[in-house]
Amino acid sequence: MLNHEFRRPRNDEWLCDVYDGSAWKELFGPPVFPNDRIGLLFCIDGIPAFNKENGKSLKPGFLMNLSLPPSERIKPKYIHMWFVMPTDIKGISQKKYYDFLAAWELNDLHFNGSMSAPIQ
Repeated sequence: MLNHEFRRPRNDEWLCDVYDGSAWKELFGPPVFPNDRIGLLFCIDGIPAFNKENGKSLKPGFLMNLSLPPSERIKPKYIHMWFVMPTDIKGISQKKYYDFLAAWELNDLHFNGSMSAPIQ
């Protein structure tokens, strides 16, 4: 499924998917077979944690694999829930939380291709 970008039908006059956008093309270049990279989209949004008036809210952070076909990338089994953060964390504390997550997982994933090494 990760070769969808290379195999999909395309029309250079239409913007049909993320692959057709200028940002994707600039970051990833032309599609190759076999695919040697994936594009992840990070999303976070607040949700009510409990069915209770004035109850706590949470912010789940998700990663969606944009290298999958559109019909597959939206399925819950292909969306990675990365973390859950309380909504009462604000400002500099929130930045510290994101910085920790990036240092702990994303740098290792970028440089080593895994998410298992401790912070350096």
